[in-house]
Amino acid sequence: MKIKIQTKAFTSAFTLAVGVAGTRRNCGIWQYVKFSTKKSCYRSKFSTKKDRNGVMLNAKDTDENLHFQIVVDDESTVEVIKDGECFIHGKRMLEVLKRYKKNTVLTIESIKTKESKKSKYTVVITDESGVTLNFDTMYEDTLDMPPGNERNISSYLTISAADMLKGINRTIFGVKTEGYQSEVYGNVYFDIKDDVLNVVSTDKIRLQWQKIPFKNVKHHKIDSDTHHCLVSISQLKLIKKALTAKLPAKDGTIRMNVCLDQKRVMWYCPSRKIAISSVLFDGKFPKWRQIIPDKDSTSVNTFNNAQLLCDAIVQIRQTKHVDAKYLRFQFDDSSGYGTCRVESGIKVKDKNFVKGSGVGVPCSVQRKNSYYINPDFLSEPLATMGDSPVLFYGQDDPCNPVMLECDHGDYIVVLMPIDPD
Repeated sequence: MKIKIQTKAFTSAFTLAVGVAGTRRNCGIWQYVKFSTKKSCYRSKFSTKKDRNGVMLNAKDTDENLHFQIVVDDESTVEVIKDGECFIHGKRMLEVLKRYKKNTVLTIESIKTKESKKSKYTVVITDESGVTLNFDTMYEDTLDMPPGNERNISSYLTISAADMLKGINRTIFGVKTEGYQSEVYGNVYFDIKDDVLNVVSTDKIRLQWQKIPFKNVKHHKIDSDTHHCLVSISQLKLIKKALTAKLPAKDGTIRMNVCLDQKRVMWYCPSRKIAISSVLFDGKFPKWRQIIPDKDSTSVNTFNNAQLLCDAIVQIRQTKHVDAKYLRFQFDDSSGYGTCRVESGIKVKDKNFVKGSGVGVPCSVQRKNSYYINPDFLSEPLATMGDSPVLFYGQDDPCNPVMLECDHGDYIVVLMPIDPD
């Protein structure tokens, strides 16, 4: 194998691949990234041109059953001189790439040095001035796993990167990350129902639900047996990283193709030449719709700007003399205008609330009441809403679940308040 490639483009793509290989523990081949310049490996998936000139990078993480693939084929950044394939240690290669300037054109060549079942290779990197750097690597065929067989796909839909990122950002923080990787509470639930893609996460204490209406979906085909799946946090973080990385999108847009078959979930981003696949998690998500409060049995208080409420929480938590495990949200309109008084403090033995600090946030109040809520559970979803209006639904019993609603009901958060007694 021999290629010429621009350092900047190569580093961006290689860093994403190493992000998968690097999650694997110290276990030989899984720390390597596979290079391939065989045109037949990717032209059917990402290009209609039969003689597309480019390089494919593959990486796997067997702990997460995750496979990542990216193609670099921009004619201005890469030139294939000789077809072939080899494996290069991910972190070692990144350290080498740091030595070169972004616009440097590198010549990368793999030379076989030993014939055996595990062929030994030497990778030779030459910069524009002719300076060479050599290091040994190896070849194996254990990473040659395709992201999925497109002929067996039973369900698929195409959504924009903006909608996909919104679904990830608004749910990923509400997942249990310690001790729950093998359970449903360590994954995010994707479900297609009633012409809506529902993205849901829960940790038994709070629930986040982002709706992506099909009016935002370009193409779709839904099979009754494969309309939902559980996606791991590591996979969603990789998708987010791939969609936000500084890679060229020639048509000016980035769309995400989500495909499901009976065994795998596959994500394709054609404009970025990225494919990610993972084995479907075998488990049942809880009946989450049952815990959504009935609006008819609640009172609604309206904040015109979610950011103001989020700033009030941050301001109180930054007060040095305050160390509260919960905040009190007191809705009142006795002064002639609606206000939510956000206060921190603790309960003492006589059950009187001791004020530590408070900030008033203007809002429309339907009914006076107070709720005690963990500030972490509230500030994280509020931070994703920006300056959008947010509706706060509370029940007469302050120990029953409260609900936040944003984007005309497309984003819902359900929280369990704290009983201060």
